[in-house]
Amino acid sequence: MKQKIRNVTTFRINLLLFIIFLIFCVLILRLGYLQVVHGEQFYNEVNKSDLVVVKKTVPRGSIYDRKHRLLVGNKGRKAITFFRESEITPKVMLELAEELTKYISVDITDLKKHDLQEYFIAKYPDKINHRLSEMEQHLKEGELYKAQIKKVTDHDLASLNETEKSVASIYI
Repeated sequence: MKQKIRNVTTFRINLLLFIIFLIFCVLILRLGYLQVVHGEQFYNEVNKSDLVVVKKTVPRGSIYDRKHRLLVGNKGRKAITFFRESEITPKVMLELAEELTKYISVDITDLKKHDLQEYFIAKYPDKINHRLSEMEQHLKEGELYKAQIKKVTDHDLASLNETEKSVASIYI
């Protein structure tokens, strides 16, 4: 009788292990199918731009001195945050900045000369590349960029109008 119970128990354990093995095989096959067949589709979905609008009140309060004079107050401001994807080219960024300039106004007083130079290179790459010598045109990315920055003149920067400076502020 004990032998029969032991055989039944062994059979049940083996059956359970076999079913668990089959379930793991199905899971592994399904995972492989999803990664191989639909992997690129899922990758593209993950890398899509997401727009998240967060509207919150400022959590901090005002700070007063002992005579109830305001020392530190809060003023709410609207902000737009953009996270650049690695596949976005400077040309696409420039087009996006030009489009955004139609809808928002930005403060251009904080623009630095280097910011305007970067914008000028992105906006007029042919004009700048035409100014490069033959040797400079064959430089690697970082060195080429430095050479391009040097080729942007003060006259070029002075020719930028207010709209272009707004685009530059968004582009940078």
